[in-house]
Amino acid sequence: VLHADWPSIVDTPVDISVQTRMTKEMIARIGQSKKPVARYIARYAKPAYMWDELAAISWLDPAVITRTEKLYLDVSTDPGESYGDTLVWSPEQNPALGERLVTINTDLDKPRFYNDFIRLMTTPTPGAHFPARKKAIVGPSHLRR
Repeated sequence: VLHADWPSIVDTPVDISVQTRMTKEMIARIGQSKKPVARYIARYAKPAYMWDELAAISWLDPAVITRTEKLYLDVSTDPGESYGDTLVWSPEQNPALGERLVTINTDLDKPRFYNDFIRLMTTPTPGAHFPARKKAIVGPSHLRR
């Protein structure tokens, strides 16, 4: 992926993600909504870092990211314990072996991020239509008259 000819790549690494945390209070606040996703979060979410949520919200609302860096990035494909490790170089140290200059998200507006997330989890999805549910008819077909 990092060697593909993408117009640009933005990375939201673990370093920024660990600044975020789904809390019990946030789960309870979201759970006050009757929306399906809110009910799901209230039932199944546990306090945890919000890695994927931050990546998604930074795409939907780029202003949530307050600082970025431009660095060259690649991934180790060497067999052994370093396999899959992210490799990063400053522009001055780039080994020039095909690495891509990537925008790295390094800091965020936490209140804005949390507000965005809670709003997205508690408001209706624009354009979504949920058909009325019909009661299931159970039992042998000859008894359903």
